Amino acid sequence: MISLTLLGIGITAFVGSLCIVLYLRLQSLTALTRQLRKQVGHLEICMQELVGLQTHISRSVNNLAKDVLQREIYQTDDDRHQLAISAAKEGQSVTELVRKHGLSSDEAALIIALHGGTSIMGDSGRRHVSQIAKARSTDVAERG
Repeated sequence: MISLTLLGIGITAFVGSLCIVLYLRLQSLTALTRQLRKQVGHLEICMQELVGLQTHISRSVNNLAKDVLQREIYQTDDDRHQLAISAAKEGQSVTELVRKHGLSSDEAALIIALHGGTSIMGDSGRRHVSQIAKARSTDVAERG
């Protein structure tokens, strides 16, 4: 009988020890889970910031691509558009730009409107744009 009692006490002690080990392991896993959740939350915030930065970079790249494309349009072997822009800034008229730089009257008027004079269009640019508009309306009337 004493041996059964000792055997029961031994088994109880063994089961108790197992329970303590399992409880301690559960506590460490709970702490590890909390720590991993914090890290996941931090990673989610970082990912959102990266997505925002990626979107910003994509927009910047698209804007740069448009700018490069626009510059390529104005860059030719003889660079006549850049020369015409410089001439428009110096105050040359549509007629002078057409004659000296081989532009169409529409191109010359646009360059003067965008780059000539002290204001956005300047008085000469407005005059030339209105002259072109009158010429076009005359052409349309003659065709019709």
